[in-house]
Amino acid sequence: MLFFTPLISGISTSANVTSSAKVIDSIPADAKDVATMEGILAALYEVISGPAGQRRNWDRMRTLFIPEAKLIPTGKRQTRR
Repeated sequence: MLFFTPLISGISTSANVTSSAKVIDSIPADAKDVATMEGILAALYEVISGPAGQRRNWDRMRTLFIPEAKLIPTGKRQTRR
């Protein structure tokens, strides 16, 4: 089983956040999505949840994190015998 742990080190409140890598959100952050940690997590679950094959709003997801944020998969490796 693989788990993803979002590391939130800052909240994006600007519509178009620009980093040193010149990454720009393609849509503005929704104020209710980024006003609180609970709002960020609720928005994250809304983006990643849904039936198989349903398109996800990855632009919205990008507005939930600072440009330098990374999602890192964690979990135990399954060993082969």
